[in-house]
Amino acid sequence: MVWLLSLSIVVVVPFGVVVAASSAHYYGRFPWVEATYTSEHAKSPCGLIDTSVLRRYSDAPIAVADETAGDIHTCTASTNEDRSARSARITVSATLNPTDRRARAVYDRTKDLWTTDLTGGNSGDVSNLGQDAYFAVTDVSTRAECRIGTVDDNLLLEVDMRVATAPGAAREPTDIEEIRRISEDHARRAIRQLRS
Repeated sequence: MVWLLSLSIVVVVPFGVVVAASSAHYYGRFPWVEATYTSEHAKSPCGLIDTSVLRRYSDAPIAVADETAGDIHTCTASTNEDRSARSARITVSATLNPTDRRARAVYDRTKDLWTTDLTGGNSGDVSNLGQDAYFAVTDVSTRAECRIGTVDDNLLLEVDMRVATAPGAAREPTDIEEIRRISEDHARRAIRQLRS
């Protein structure tokens, strides 16, 4: 009797470990583990943007607008396109997903969307940013644009920065690598603030 009970324990415990490991692999974080990011820290999305960076590209007035739709918190800062031959805009969007699995699924879809068939640009991975991150840049005659996407636990964060030239205006020199650095800096800054 005792021998049979001991045998069942030896067999069942490893099986339980295997099932738990399998669940973690396919379904993400266990439901009893608290999410890293909560909406409480994303109530003021415009606090994630340093509007002063737009002054490098335009001296027109800067407008700031935020929007919250469910768990998606977005802020856009932009210069007035009617007041300058060159305009600049940066948008930060933080989506606080209910699970890390959901965040990963949306990240994978948006990454495929933004890194496939780019016109006048290139894309790749960004190291040391969240759990995974990518960049996609476009540099054509009328605009230079960079998009950063990153996933970290249940957070999906997207930063989009664009510098555009008005139709008919001569394009001023624009460093796409500088725009990429600014976008990455905003993504890192946002993750730090949303974690605190």
